Amino acid sequence: MNYLGHAVFSPKDDNVTLGNLSGDFLKNRFHHLLSPAVINGVYLHRAIDTFTDNHQALRELLPLFRPHFGKYSSVVLDVLLDYLIGEIWDDLFNHDFEEFCGSIYQTIECNSKELPERPALIMSRMAAADWLAAYREEERIIRVFSRLSDKARIELNGRIALDVFTENRDLLVVKGMEFLSDLKSYLTDNKLIHEPRITWKKEIL
Repeated sequence: MNYLGHAVFSPKDDNVTLGNLSGDFLKNRFHHLLSPAVINGVYLHRAIDTFTDNHQALRELLPLFRPHFGKYSSVVLDVLLDYLIGEIWDDLFNHDFEEFCGSIYQTIECNSKELPERPALIMSRMAAADWLAAYREEERIIRVFSRLSDKARIELNGRIALDVFTENRDLLVVKGMEFLSDLKSYLTDNKLIHEPRITWKKEIL
């Protein structure tokens, strides 16, 4: 998953949330600069990524994308998982989307001093440009794929990715909900999140 997925699987602790959101940029060499809570957030981020990479329901979705994206199919699916969360938000959570995003941005603005300079700058850009809202808007999602293409060896065409999503939406919703429910249980059962930041609707518990 990307930023929206990591945001919803964060605890009330702001510094753990900050570490979870910026985990991709906080390699081990930075850990001596971080507070214990931020480090716990980095470990939470890595646990989420590992669980996501190995979940059977998501592996079953990858063949839908391989004809178009080859070895980058998992990268495409990561983005589309956030798009799915944004699309079915009202079915998942008892929180207003914009208010939740605002609370994340406030956390960033109040706590980014806990991070090294570059990750702090990236988090500040997220808040200023409302990156989380991008996962609900097709044109912004397409731009996300365009930026990812700069790092890949092939074009990750966002329109094609969204077309595959639309053509297989029912299957993606079923498998995506299975994954989200399993991840929620995994994080709770293993005490990786003690107080969730967001309230889930009972239907997916």
